[in-house]
Amino acid sequence: TGFWSLAFWRLLVGLAFGIGGPPAIIYALEIAPPHWRTFMTCMGQSLFVVGEAYSACLIGLDDPSMQNLNWRWLLVAGALPCALLFSAA
Repeated sequence: TGFWSLAFWRLLVGLAFGIGGPPAIIYALEIAPPHWRTFMTCMGQSLFVVGEAYSACLIGLDDPSMQNLNWRWLLVAGALPCALLFSAA
């Protein structure tokens, strides 16, 4: 429950993204029609950046100094876009 624990788990999350990201893009391109493949690649990369910006905005709204973050609220608010996209699919 300290810095090293956070660093370890963050490392595992980074590895998971690094291992899972390229196959996810390949699978999306496999099922997309040829004329949509470039657009699908751009949208996949763009949505990742939008998600990072959304996370930064949530943290900025919660506690700009990042000293007393309400991580439970951040977890729920961060899961909302996923839940909305899942229900729309």
